[in-house]
Formats: sequence, C-alpha cells, structure tokens
Amino acid sequence: MKLAVLLFTLFSFQLVNAQESGIPTPTEDPVRVDAREQRQEQRIKDGVNSGSISKKEERRLKKEQAHIKRLEKRSKKDGQVSAKEKKKINHAQNHASRSINKKKHNKKKI
Repeated sequence: MKLAVLLFTLFSFQLVNAQESGIPTPTEDPVRVDAREQRQEQRIKDGVNSGSISKKEERRLKKEQAHIKRLEKRSKKDGQVSAKEKKKINHAQNHASRSINKKKHNKKKI
C-alpha cells in the first residue's frame, strides 16, 4: 500500500512539473489536433478541385470543420483540455473524416 501511494505521489509530481514546464500532456496536444484539421481541410480542397465534392457538400464539410474549431476553442478557454473534452474533439474529428470520405466517394458527378 505504501508503495502504491509513493508511486502515485511521484507520478503526480511529474505531471505537475510537465504542466508547468509547458510540455504537452496526454490530454492536450494542440499540434496533433491542428495538423489533423489541416489535413482534413486539404482533403476537402482536393475533393473540390477533382470534382468529387460539390459546392453544397463543401459548405457542409466546412461547417463541420468550424464546429470542431469552436469545440477546440471552448475547450482551451480555461487553459487546459480535459480528457473528456479531448475525447469529444477526437470524436468530432473522426465524424468529419468519415463525412469527407463519404462525400469524396459518393459517385456523384458534378
């Protein structure tokens, strides 16, 4: 039992130090989130340029991207992104990724 308390204390201390030093913790990695958003936006542009995504579909997909950005901004408002907020953002990004894929491969001709 003492060992468990000691390990927990050491882990907590390291986590606090990581947060104070600006090192991204597992619950906040803005670089990964931003890179994923950029890739999704590029996929939308590629689909529009190739003709596989219509203007109407593009507007819908961009609204979805704006929703993700609002989620991210709201989550960062208090200075930290909680695990629950991260999960919600990840879920929204997964949904957006599937939407982009469906729109790019729905066999519509423009």
